[in-house]
This record gives sequence, C-alpha cells and structure tokens, in this order.
Amino acid sequence: MVLNKVFLTGCSGLVGRHIYYRLLKENCSISCVSRSKPYFIKRKHWTYLDLKKIYHYDFYLKKFENISYIVHVAAQLPKNKINIKKKDYAILNFKSTKFLAHWALKKKIPMIYLSGTIISKENFKNFKSSIENIKYLKSKLLVENYLLKQKLKGLKVIIVRATSIFGWGLEKDKIIMKLLNFKRKKIKIDFEYNYLYDFIHAYDVARLIVYIIKKKIMLDIVSIGGIKLTIVALVKKIFNFQNKKINIFNVKKFRKVKLVNIYKYSDKNLKRINFKRIISFRKGLELISKKKAFE
Repeated sequence: MVLNKVFLTGCSGLVGRHIYYRLLKENCSISCVSRSKPYFIKRKHWTYLDLKKIYHYDFYLKKFENISYIVHVAAQLPKNKINIKKKDYAILNFKSTKFLAHWALKKKIPMIYLSGTIISKENFKNFKSSIENIKYLKSKLLVENYLLKQKLKGLKVIIVRATSIFGWGLEKDKIIMKLLNFKRKKIKIDFEYNYLYDFIHAYDVARLIVYIIKKKIMLDIVSIGGIKLTIVALVKKIFNFQNKKINIFNVKKFRKVKLVNIYKYSDKNLKRINFKRIISFRKGLELISKKKAFE
C-alpha cells in the first residue's frame, strides 16, 4: 500500500520517534511537526508547528496537502516535581486535538489518537497518584469523550490506548530509567502502593499504529499492553539484565501489601485485528541500552 502522506505530531517524543522510524521502514511519506527539529528526523520530513499556539494552526496547515492520515501522539505530560498549569493540559491535550479533529473532519482525513488505559473514572479510584498525573489523565478522558462524539458526526478516528510505554527516549524520571541508572549496592522496596505494572514497548505501539493505517482499520478503541510486572519483579528483572548484585530489602514485607491493578482494559479488538506485540521486556531494555528504536 502506498500512502500519500502521514501527518505526525509529537515526533520528538518517545512514541513519536518510534512511529517515525516505522513509517520510514514502510516507505511512507511523512510530515512531522514539533517546536524544534529532533536530530534523528530528516529535514525534508519536518515542519515547525507549536501546538500550544492555537492561532498559528491555520497558517501552517495550509502547507500540508495530500494528507492520508493524521497521527496525533503529542501531549502535555506530567513532569516530576513540576507544577504544570491546568490550562497547559487543556491547550495541548484538548484544544490541539479539537482543532486537528476539525481539520480531519473538514478534509475527510482518518485520524489516530494515542491515549492511555488509565483514563476511565473507575480506574481513578485505584490510582493513588500525584495531582499532576490526575490532571493529565482527566485531560485524556476529556479528549476521548470529545472524539467519540465527533465520530457520530462523521469523523474517522480510532483511539489507541496503551499501558505504560517504555523504550529508547524514555524520560529519566520514570521508574525503569531510575532503576537502570541506580548506582548504590542496596535498595529497599518501600513504596506506598503495590502496583501491578503493565508495560508495552514503544516500537510495538508504533507497529500497531502503522498496521492500522496499512489495513485501513476502523474501530472505536484498540488497547495494547501485556508485559505485567510487580514492583519486586521489575526491580529484579532490571538488575538481572545489568548483572548487578544489589541487596534488595523489605521484599517479604512488601509482598503482603495489597496488589493494585490500575490497567483495566480489553485486548478483544487487538485479537480481532490479528495483531501481537513482539518486543519482550528484556529486549526492550537492550534497545534502551543501545539507544535504538528497533533492530
């Protein structure tokens, strides 16, 4: 299948870079947008666009013609120990998506929106997190509800819900990166909550998105995840991967803490479209260490 052009937001981020490489591998024409050009993106594929500046959109979108698909993965993410204003989540996560959806509806362009699996109101009850995370997740829920309403008006959109995404480009304040960069000889497992993590590699998310484009799949929501690990298992897997001999304390006591699963989703649609992930957790760690999207 030959695509005229894929319009990709968030190309400088974790998922965006993996989608970019996957599209290149599929010989697709690409238009990436961001505030600054990432070093790994070719100049001919990149255009400046600040999604926080709403009034710039009309001017810049006139440059884009023959767009076959809009892939929107850009988002205002919560930052560790940084208070982000609620309006910043509203502008980037909701208003930018609203504008792109309007453009997609007007031009009759199919759209893919990247969301998360911890966005339902039911999941908030089990998700004991920071105010920043809650603000972010609520903005995602708001966007999903809006897009599904626009679908009733004729918008061709599919929402891809991913669990915790990891891979080359993962921010240093995330738990996987903290453990990979851990320097001390001992660690105490002492978290307030015993979460059951569910990871998915960014390359598998990228594969799914490109697969949807190639197969012209049209569903409401497709969820992807599957690498389930407790905190104890996560710590052990990362240290074993690095061949580190680190004393782990408080394991028996912590295992008695109630296990909380916040990733409540269904992979029914994933099975329906006959798609499977291929990157294991260990392989994902290898790719991070090699600074590669895939091999």
